[in-house]
Amino acid sequence: MNQFEYKKVGEDAEDRLSRAFESEHGSVSVAEFDELFDYVATSFAKHASFSERSGADFTSSRYVDPQPWIRVVPRDGILPAESVRIGLSIVSASPRPVGLVFDYDENFIAILPGNLVVSTFKLKNLK
Repeated sequence: MNQFEYKKVGEDAEDRLSRAFESEHGSVSVAEFDELFDYVATSFAKHASFSERSGADFTSSRYVDPQPWIRVVPRDGILPAESVRIGLSIVSASPRPVGLVFDYDENFIAILPGNLVVSTFKLKNLK
């Protein structure tokens, strides 16, 4: 099991987190974002199915404002702990600081560099 630092936040914290992350780690160009997105997509494929369309274990889209903060939607049935395990693996090996955000309807999990997990979920749901 991966060790991580955990911080519980409210549902309204994600926008604040993404702005702070980009402020700390810098913005990315469209080309840099495409490279980062390709890295994330390739890395997910080592753990589960990933697509820019529906039907996979995890889905996302590169057609958003380029930033080092990538939103991923797990399919129904993917437990938060599985998202944390995969997310920590991807973020820790990233060639550039990236924030991965798993969108679970009314909850989210943000995986950040330094094995930091910020979430609306209780810690027990993430282990």
